[in-house]
Order: sequence, then C-alpha cells, then structure tokens
Amino acid sequence: MQDIRFEKVYDDTAILAIGSLFRRVNNTQWGINLDLAPQAEIGSLRVSNLPVLARKRVLNPTQKHKSAGFRLSFTIENSATWQRRCLGNFPVSLAIRAMDKRQHCFCFFANNIQIYLPQLELARVLFLHDGYLSRSALEPDYLRSEFSIEYPGPNVARVNVLPSSSYPLKSLDDYESRRLLSWILIDPDARASYESIGRSQKLNGYEQSGYRHWDFEFTPPPLRSASFEVCIFPRMA
Repeated sequence: MQDIRFEKVYDDTAILAIGSLFRRVNNTQWGINLDLAPQAEIGSLRVSNLPVLARKRVLNPTQKHKSAGFRLSFTIENSATWQRRCLGNFPVSLAIRAMDKRQHCFCFFANNIQIYLPQLELARVLFLHDGYLSRSALEPDYLRSEFSIEYPGPNVARVNVLPSSSYPLKSLDDYESRRLLSWILIDPDARASYESIGRSQKLNGYEQSGYRHWDFEFTPPPLRSASFEVCIFPRMA
C-alpha cells in the first residue's frame, strides 16, 4: 500500500495529526479524520488506508523525504505496566495539535525517556497491515463469522475460510498475509487484543448528528520482552 496515490490530496502532503474515526449511522464504511499540510480538498480518508496512515508520513510523495524525529530502540518487560493517557496530557501540551489531543496513548518510560505511544500506531504495526484487517477490526466478533479453527492434532491448527467470508483471495496466496492472519486467529493473546478494538468501538463510540464517532483504543497483547524501534518527536506540532 506504500505506492497508493490518494485523490484530492496534493503531492508531498504531510500527515500532521490523526483524529477520530467516524461513519454515518446508516452506513458501514468508516473514515478517519486527518490534519494535512498542505490542506487538502478532503479532511479524511477511508479506514482501509490505515496501513499507511502515520503521523509525519508524506502522502503522494514525488521525492524522497527524510524521516521525521529521531530513532530510539528499547525492550520492554510487559505491556501490562503501561499507563493509559491521551496526547492532550503530554507534558508540553501546547506542542500537540488540536486534532491529536483526544487520541489515546500508552505511556511508559524507556531509556529514561517518557514515551507517549499512540494506541492506533501500535495497533497499525501489530495488526492493521491491509484494508481487510483494518475494516474488520472495528466490528465486534467479526472473525467468528469469517473463519473457523480446527485442531486435528497436538500443536496443529487448521484455519478454514468460511464460504461467506469476505477475506481477499489474493491474500491467501501471500505468505506474509497468511502468517499474520493465522497469528491473529490462533494465538489467544493476539486474538484477544485484535478483538478488543471492535469491543471498544461498540462500548465507547457515540452517535451525534447522524454519525457514529470513536477515538481509537484497544488492549495490547502482553508483548513480553518485545523490542521496539520507534521515531521520537520531541515536539508533536
């Protein structure tokens, strides 16, 4: 999806902030609000584009752009120790763009640096690698209507794609797509984490003026002894 070109978005447009998700009450198609520079004709994109939507990323690039921020590598013990905060709680709140302030984050210390890790960014890296997984994550218990799991023997699991499934056939031919899907479906921690996205949307989303709105949040898997490489933005603006 890195090579996708977005209509009604100018060349070399930077994503400055990521806002809430929304859909019409009588529709199933979700969008996500974006703060773009230069300002585009549209202020949102479909949620199926989540795999390429990250803060400071450049859309429709015509040249190579230098990565924003500086890189930091660290290893965590367990995500269970993380605190939940919003970007608006960032110590230098004036550095946060208005659209970003309600975004949910995981807050923790790494290498003596206080990290505000946007929950959507972590979920994007873990799970939201394609349009199908990005869309289906928002619907509670969606996977149960798409796949069944059999265990024909010890340490053996078979994933069955149900006839009614909307999973793209081309993804079944792609090893990385199959590997990710199998992990989400079979690993108890991964599945519980992925399905927490839809549950959160159902519980915490709200309806207003004919639209359903939701600020992304989920429960991460334990991520025991997981290593991270992240880009740190000392100022978010």
